[in-house]
Formats: sequence, structure tokens, C-alpha cells
Amino acid sequence: MICRICGTESNGRRCAHCGAPVVDGAFGDPKAAATVGKKGKKKKPVIHMRAIIWPAVSLMIPLIYLFADLFVSYSPDMYAPDASGVSKFTLLIDRLSSPAYDGNSFTELVDGVYGIGTKLVKTVSFLDYLSGKAMEFTFPMLLIVALSLFSGVMGVLLIVTGGRILRTKLMSDLTLFGGFGAAVSPLIANVLVRGFYVMSKGGLAGADEAMRYVGFSVEAVLMMCLAVSSLLPSVGVLRAISAAAQQKPDYVPFPFRLFGRRSFNFCRMLALIFAGVAVLIPVLYLFTPVLSTGSLLDFKSAGEAAFPNLIAQAKAVFALIGGTSDVGTELRSLCVPILNVCFFLQLPILFLAMIPVVKSVYRLFTVRCEALYDRWCDRIAMSRASSRLRRPVLSPFLSFTVVQGILLVVLMLASHVTAHVDFSSVEDTLGVAYLMLAYVKSLCGTNTLYAILATLGVLFASLAGNGALQLLSVSAAQSKKQE
Repeated sequence: MICRICGTESNGRRCAHCGAPVVDGAFGDPKAAATVGKKGKKKKPVIHMRAIIWPAVSLMIPLIYLFADLFVSYSPDMYAPDASGVSKFTLLIDRLSSPAYDGNSFTELVDGVYGIGTKLVKTVSFLDYLSGKAMEFTFPMLLIVALSLFSGVMGVLLIVTGGRILRTKLMSDLTLFGGFGAAVSPLIANVLVRGFYVMSKGGLAGADEAMRYVGFSVEAVLMMCLAVSSLLPSVGVLRAISAAAQQKPDYVPFPFRLFGRRSFNFCRMLALIFAGVAVLIPVLYLFTPVLSTGSLLDFKSAGEAAFPNLIAQAKAVFALIGGTSDVGTELRSLCVPILNVCFFLQLPILFLAMIPVVKSVYRLFTVRCEALYDRWCDRIAMSRASSRLRRPVLSPFLSFTVVQGILLVVLMLASHVTAHVDFSSVEDTLGVAYLMLAYVKSLCGTNTLYAILATLGVLFASLAGNGALQLLSVSAAQSKKQE
């Protein structure tokens, strides 16, 4: 027996040296003996400043929205007919693309079609709103500004506290919400404006008609690309830091962490319900007119429209780009075949995007609690469930956005429209760009019905992904208990 006070060996009940009670030899180390009966203080994980500095800076990037043009407002007379009944917008586009008008400036063509002094395009910034010049954009403008400011504030708090706010679940929720919300705030504003038009303009058709006169500015699109490419990875890093700071296998946001004490099967049922709704949304694309050309089941008619004269159309496109085309409606000869091919490819793209979704749903249905945390492939499947479920939901929007961007660049730089691009006059150049963008969007793209369905699909995909992360958390907790 060893004295726990002085460490002296003794055969009796009390120490022969100091008289204190003796204990078993396991407490023979005086340092260990001194700590007997005292509770060890739990050490908090260290958060390094170098790990949070770039995510914190990224949270401040959306503040640029406060100082740049956000929206484009088109004139109400833009699509008005002329005396012969032809749309003035169509007439202007024909003149912009005709070699006979290469010597005329953009302003001269607009004045010739709409009248002298007509301004078709007006850009709107937050400063314009403060000066009372853009009150019709009150709600979307304030939403974007509020989310941007909130994201910037959370970025400042991250730096000031050295990332320690991520040890608190509530502050972690607010930080991640601020970053993600600010990154996609223009898209959220667009959907809400469409919803407002649905209620005030008499339904989906009225909303689509009203949205012809509203769009994003070039600056807003570029800033959104910058914010998404920098903020979304930063949000992922902050999630990982939050999970490590809170000693969890992965970060589960509110309200799913409230189900942490529920059974594994209950959490699985929630995740499967949300995943089922997220899968249902792309299926609805097949039967509802989510695109301006119709539903995705118009696959056959799209193929018949795109491919019979594909070689002749390709020759016309290359002739147009090469400057040797004599086609009357040049822009339509360039845009329509490419957009028809893009529409034709939507069904194969959707099918390919659904393959990993089926795999994720199957794993959600078959995974076992005792094996989930210990199997690397199952853990990866649970952590990527949200992104996999979002892909088929967003595939039409992403594909048409890419194609429209390519067409815009080609029209501006490789067709007769380039004769009216004057970089010494920024206003005229942006006017040409915005009119070409409006023209390309009018030919084919997504509509209000798609925007509403896609928003619901992304929401339920995120809920299903968080449910899958909760499964991982429950499995990790059970694994630690078994150890």
C-alpha cells in the first residue's frame, strides 16, 4: 500500500511517515495522488486564426452589392408594336444584326425604331434606391442588402473573436446562414419577385410577362459568381471548423440537431421523406411546362426541331461568325439551333444527374446505425447527399445559363452586332449587351413555374442532406458509447 499524500510505502492502514490513510499502489505517483478527487478541466479544441481568416474575408465579399448596379429595368415600350403590327424589339434586333446598318451607332438605331431620346435600359443600384429613383425594387433591394450586411457582420465577428463564436451552436447557425444567404441573395430576391408577380399579375403567365422587363445587371451576375465561388467553399470550411470546435463528427444545423436524442430510424424516416420530395421535383419537370418551350417530355419534338437541318444550320453559324453570311434573320439562325440542341439534351442530363441520387436514397434506406460511422463509403454518401439531390433540380437552370452566356459572348464579339459595340461609350455597349441578353432569354430558358419548383427542390434537398448528417451524428454517438 502507498500513501496518497507523500508516496511512502506502508503495510498498515495509515502511513508510518505522515499518518494519512494509505490506498492501493495505483495511486503511488505523488502527482497522481494530488489530483485524486479533483475533476479534470475539459480542454477546448484550438481554433487557429489561419483557418478562419479566408472564410471571414469571404463573408465580407457580398458587401460589394451595396456599391454596384444590381438590377436592370427595361422600358415598358420595349415590346410595343409599330404601325404595321411588328414588334419594335424584333425590328431593332434585326437592324442590329443586319450588315446594312453596320455604320449606325446603337443610339441611332434605337432612336430610329422607338423615337428620339428613348432609353430602353436603366440600371438600378442601392444608391439609386436611397435617392428615391428605384422604389419599385424596394423589397428585393432591401433583401439583398440585409443579407449582405448580415454576412459582413458575421465575418467581422469571426476575426474579432478568433473564430471562438463557432463553439456556440447558435452563432455557428447564424454564420453559416449569413454566408449562404448572401451568396445566393440575388436568386432569392428573383424568386420572391416572381412570387409577388404571380399574386399581383394574375398567375404564372402574368409573372412571366412582367419578368421580361426585369433582369440582373452584368455587375450583379459577376459578383454573384464571385460570391458563390468563394462563399460556398468557405461555408463548407466553417462547417468543418464548427464541428471540430463542438467535438462532433459533422455540423448539424438547427432544427435537425433537436432530433439528436431520437432514434436512428426516426431520423432516417425524416431524411427519406425530404429526399422523396426532392426527387419528385425533377420528375415534375417531365410533365409541367417549366421551360419556355414546354415540358421535358417534348424531347421528341425538340429533336425533330434541332437535328434535321443541323449541318445546314452549322454552316450558317460558321458563315455568320466568319462575317460571310447573307442570312436575313441572322441572330435567329444562330441562336435557335443551339438552344434547341440544349433543350434536347435536358432529358439525358436529368437522367445522368438522377443516377447518384438513386444511390444516395438507397444508402439512406439500407444503412445501419452500428456500421454507418465506421464505414468510410457510407459516411461520404451521407455527407454528399444534399449536393447530389440538388443537381437534377438545378440542371435546367445551370445548362441554359451556360448556353445563354456563350451565345451572348458570340453575338457580342462574332456577329454583326459587334459593329455597334463601342467601348468608348460604356452606356451604348451595356445597352447592346442587355438587349442581346433579353433576346436570348426570350428564345428559350426557365420560367416562373420552374423558379418556384426549383426553390422547393433545393430546400428539401438541403433538409434531406441535414437529415443524413444527423444520421451520421447519431451513429457516432452510439459508436462512442460502445467503446
